[in-house]
Amino acid sequence: MAKRKSSNIALYIILGLLIVGLMGFGGASFSSRTSRVGMAGDKPITVADYTAALQEQLQSLSAQFGTNISMAQAQQLGLDQAVLGQVVTQRVLDNEAATLGISAPDDRVAEEVRAVPAFQNLSGSFDREAYRDVLARNNLDEEAFEESLRDDMSRTLLQAAVYGGIAPPQTYGTRVADWLLERRTATWATVPADSVSIPAPGEEELRSYYDAHPDRYSWPERRRLAVAWLTPAMISDEVEVDEAALRELYDQRIDQFVLPERRLVERLVFPNEEAATAARARIDEGSTTFEEEVSARGLGLSDVDLGDVGQEQLGAAGEPVFAANTGDVVGPVETSLGPALFRLNAVLGAQETTFEEAMPDLRDELAISRAARVIDQERERLSDLVAGGATIADLAANSAMEEEEILWFPGSTEGIAAYESFRTAAASASEGDYPEIRELEDGGLFALDLVEVLEPELRPFDEMAAQVATDWTQAQRADALAQIAGEKAGQILAGASFAEAGLAAETTAGLTRRDFLAEAPEGFVDTLFAMPEGGVEPLASDSGVVILRLDRIERPEGSGEAYEAEVASVTERMQASLAQDVSTIFNNTVQMRTEVTIDQAAIASLNSSVQ
Repeated sequence: MAKRKSSNIALYIILGLLIVGLMGFGGASFSSRTSRVGMAGDKPITVADYTAALQEQLQSLSAQFGTNISMAQAQQLGLDQAVLGQVVTQRVLDNEAATLGISAPDDRVAEEVRAVPAFQNLSGSFDREAYRDVLARNNLDEEAFEESLRDDMSRTLLQAAVYGGIAPPQTYGTRVADWLLERRTATWATVPADSVSIPAPGEEELRSYYDAHPDRYSWPERRRLAVAWLTPAMISDEVEVDEAALRELYDQRIDQFVLPERRLVERLVFPNEEAATAARARIDEGSTTFEEEVSARGLGLSDVDLGDVGQEQLGAAGEPVFAANTGDVVGPVETSLGPALFRLNAVLGAQETTFEEAMPDLRDELAISRAARVIDQERERLSDLVAGGATIADLAANSAMEEEEILWFPGSTEGIAAYESFRTAAASASEGDYPEIRELEDGGLFALDLVEVLEPELRPFDEMAAQVATDWTQAQRADALAQIAGEKAGQILAGASFAEAGLAAETTAGLTRRDFLAEAPEGFVDTLFAMPEGGVEPLASDSGVVILRLDRIERPEGSGEAYEAEVASVTERMQASLAQDVSTIFNNTVQMRTEVTIDQAAIASLNSSVQ
């Protein structure tokens, strides 16, 4: 039954992607599924294959960034090539399945088609007229759709045969769970940095320190560059943006500007209904807390935090969670991951940004986008100028590009050096190279000419005196603190208490390798788990030196609900990782022996047709 449900879900996704994919592209010449953009063996790579995958990734990326990602931006990120690679891999596997004689039978394909709600009448029965109508309205035909579905089902069978039975050794889960669930109890105290007084240094001491550390006070190799550059932001004020376009963009982003009520929620999933109900009962009677139940399952609060979510995102839990008060625990509620308890941490009221309020930002965004297109239209003319021998000064004189001379070195990120593409070009430039028009990440253009290379050079002492004084003082304080900490750590290791060593200590119990203490220095937990029981270690921090003693090592009992859940989770993650590795090797091997041809002109035309 579960297998059938999963298959139906996959079918709905396939249908949705095909429909959404074609809706996002203009041009009737690309609406038919028989239109090809390439071949993988004997399998055509169709327009629908590419456009559906591209639209899915564009929508996903837009949701991730919280703003609509244009096709130009997507191409700068390499999204079109990634999608093409994904589609090619799928069709290569389809071809391999066909070569091996793996094919979903007609009755299974028909069964899946009849199960799609969009193809059913009001009584829930398959309606052939509805089936034809839905496909026709989306420029699809029955044969092509069913063949696409058959390919997807056959590919799934092939993939299941390749890595479906892969599993890590039985002992893997227990070994890793034992390691993860080990706990440490430690006592620690800080020797504060301000407990050491460092006298002011004399000039002789500073000059001696300066001479001993020339690398700290030297310029790296620097490059003097003549640069001409133009970015959308430089000309955005000159671009006209009418209110109608702004309103259209506002309407497209209405979900961004009109936000319904949301909730800050945590979700703790259990392996079964009985465990979830028992945990809820313990919380209600006060014998435990939600935090303790989270910890008992080997998790931290960050692992169960859902952030701010809308009611629909919570599914069946949406209504009871939104009816709860702050601090309430709701559930158990059945979720896609299993029965779960939810805790409401805060209520976020509905928010609305009016068009007038959003207009300045929308105007800037639209102006930048249009300015990028204006610059792109200038690219060919500027390239022709450079090909004709134009210098950096000539480019600035004959276009809107701005000319400047900069002294660039690795690590500088001011001005045009904020762009990675510029830094890469600056680092690789050679004297005598001809300028060329290059692209910046925001759609801008630049050209550069290497004027001279300045070798590494020690900066004058007078210029660096303040920094030398700071560095010398820090070094002296670190040495003094290390000496004090070493002495006190020795006393404690010899049996003295922290109080006898003159330290105000605190004890932290039950730490796991996953835990993080905000008040502890970096590396605290790693150091703790590398120590032997009873060991004492000094650990440098920004505020001084921490003296750390490992009091007790607690190993998991090897049984219990939380332990078994950890073993299962570790095993599942490793199984998924192994399956992914085998899948990648198999896919690459099959692709190497399959002839693939791509019509780049058709791909370019499709990319330009994105609405």
